[in-house]
Amino acid sequence: VAIWPNSLHEAECRAHRTMVVPDWLGGEDYAEVPVTCVGFGQCRWGVQDVLVTGRKDGAALIWDMQTSFLRKQDMAVQVAELGTPLVTMCFMNRLAHICLVSDAAAYIHFVDVEVGVKVGTLQGRRSNVQYLPTSAMTVDYTDSFLFAGDTQGMMQVWDISQVFDSTEQLDLSLCIDVFYWRQHHNTITGI
Repeated sequence: VAIWPNSLHEAECRAHRTMVVPDWLGGEDYAEVPVTCVGFGQCRWGVQDVLVTGRKDGAALIWDMQTSFLRKQDMAVQVAELGTPLVTMCFMNRLAHICLVSDAAAYIHFVDVEVGVKVGTLQGRRSNVQYLPTSAMTVDYTDSFLFAGDTQGMMQVWDISQVFDSTEQLDLSLCIDVFYWRQHHNTITGI
């Protein structure tokens, strides 16, 4: 993210311009690391006011869509292990400030975008199964089931209806592995 200069002088007009990194980014050029996935969510008043961008280095940036700035000065959350790209993301519905982010190491991370913290990590627990990166995922309207498809056409369904208590504390030991089956023979690209 960068801002173009306000005025151009004739001598500065050339085919390859550089962009000025705004001061509020602390001088860091966030365009240096490629974005691998994007999701829209909400934190307040039931409107989509958050943009989350997942990056190739395993970090997620949380943007306030009202101001076009990072929600906090340093709202880069290291979601996955450094260097592990983030692959796809989706938001929960009832707990709309919870973003689920998958990485290339086949983990699904729960991130609270309101405070900018990773609150938990989920991975399949079936024996004799080599889990592959999730290529698409979604949560049903009631936040009861998480559907995840991988790069080899396998579908995984988890019951996540009990993982958050009344105070919104996450307990992934209450997550139930419901189904795991081959949906088709190619990468699942959408659910």
